[in-house]
Amino acid sequence: MSELFRTKVKSVVNGKVVDIGDKLIYNADGEVKEIDWIKENLPKEKIECIVVKNALEVVDNLKSKGFLIRNSFGHLALTSSQVYHNTLGLGIYSTVFKSSGISIIPYNIDKCVSVFSARINTETTWINSADIYLVPNIQHPLYSQWVNDSLILSIFSDKSMQSSLRQVTYHSSLWDLENHFFYLSNSEMRELANQNNNITLYQDTFKYPNDRFVYNKLQSLQGQFSPDAQAVLDKGIELTRLSFTYRKDADPKFHLNSWDAGWYQIRMGILKEHFKTEYAEFRELLLALRKRMAPLVYELGFLKR
Repeated sequence: MSELFRTKVKSVVNGKVVDIGDKLIYNADGEVKEIDWIKENLPKEKIECIVVKNALEVVDNLKSKGFLIRNSFGHLALTSSQVYHNTLGLGIYSTVFKSSGISIIPYNIDKCVSVFSARINTETTWINSADIYLVPNIQHPLYSQWVNDSLILSIFSDKSMQSSLRQVTYHSSLWDLENHFFYLSNSEMRELANQNNNITLYQDTFKYPNDRFVYNKLQSLQGQFSPDAQAVLDKGIELTRLSFTYRKDADPKFHLNSWDAGWYQIRMGILKEHFKTEYAEFRELLLALRKRMAPLVYELGFLKR
């Protein structure tokens, strides 16, 4: 087990050194870090995939090669188990982000969204920046609910960078990228395209006809989300439907005529310009969910205090 000791934290307030709280100091000797936990028993076979420098732009040079485990549908980008590294490229992408990370497959998605949620719900300060994330207590009575609600955060948080791209150039070839974190069905998006006379998106639903992994997972979890997580999901779906009419004429860089374009593409390409009030309402719901979940980072044992 790791060594633990508690010390006083001091700071300068109005020119005086004062105590501002206690700090638990620990190392991770003998503990399993959450990064190693996510990687446990993953398949070894990998295939090449495109590399992105953000949700929309491909890293197109011959020196940059990306690899994910075969049948992966996402990439959890993280660089270290230290809290400090949450500020350095943390995100969930549909393909390899330029920094290091872990392939997301059906076997480890619950672990991935759980760890992702713990990280985005941690406020990074000078006091906790060197703390290490550990394996949570999966036997805790609140852990299963945490995982379910974390799936919602994995779709709609500011660090959710999943995207669907069509005909992007990578290593002198054209590639298409699917977004398996999309949350509506292919058939509904086809009907919305038909109603709004969006021929390009309508055709895209036939070219890529399968419902996405996370959509199917959401269907299997109906009724198992906390009320505040369900409110975020409902509002996100409402805004996706409401904004559909703007997709056809949106800036092409957002690839919004891909039927499974992600939340990042929708909010950046449409919502922030055309639905400011409604998007602000969504933000309030999202922040309320995160505020409620934040204390669980410690209660579940991701971090010690």
